[in-house]
Amino acid sequence: MNNEERKFWRYGIGVLFAMVICMVLSVSNNAFAAEANVIESGDYSVEGSNVTWSLVSNGVDTYKLIFSGNGDMCEERILVENRDSAPWAGYVNSITEIEIKEEITNIGNNVFSCLEKLKKVSIASSITRIEGRAFQQCTNLKTIKLPDGLTYIGWWAFSSCSKLNNVKIPDSVTQIDEYALFIIENMMIRRLLLL
Repeated sequence: MNNEERKFWRYGIGVLFAMVICMVLSVSNNAFAAEANVIESGDYSVEGSNVTWSLVSNGVDTYKLIFSGNGDMCEERILVENRDSAPWAGYVNSITEIEIKEEITNIGNNVFSCLEKLKKVSIASSITRIEGRAFQQCTNLKTIKLPDGLTYIGWWAFSSCSKLNNVKIPDSVTQIDEYALFIIENMMIRRLLLL
């Protein structure tokens, strides 16, 4: 092998080595960035379940609330008069999105009440119950896809969600409590169109 060939191989190996280093650093930086976006997190379980929540930055001054684990969610008393009881209370005016991951089985009473900036909710197919007042007064919530395995929608669950227009109720739902889908708008009560 002459000098020119050796230089070529050294240069090629050097470039390849630099590319591998860049790829490794890129992967580790992306993993770090995902963890760095978590603002707060904690337990949200009831006895016999394992549910956690994470609050993740979703842009400038907006946040996404993510629930993962398995079993039932805790219940809250987050009514207008008592918004400070939720673990994410300091962010109620900035939460725009909620994601409930697979293996969680219910959405507890009052859990997301009064999240007035909430626009988007992703509900796992494992959810079978949406308890009373779960999304009450989420006034910017426009659409929600209810999972096919859902069996119960509690009283006032979506009341006062004034921008929520069409809700497809899955065939699996066997009970819808009173006022679950009623909205008070311009001093008139209207029932959501059930598709």
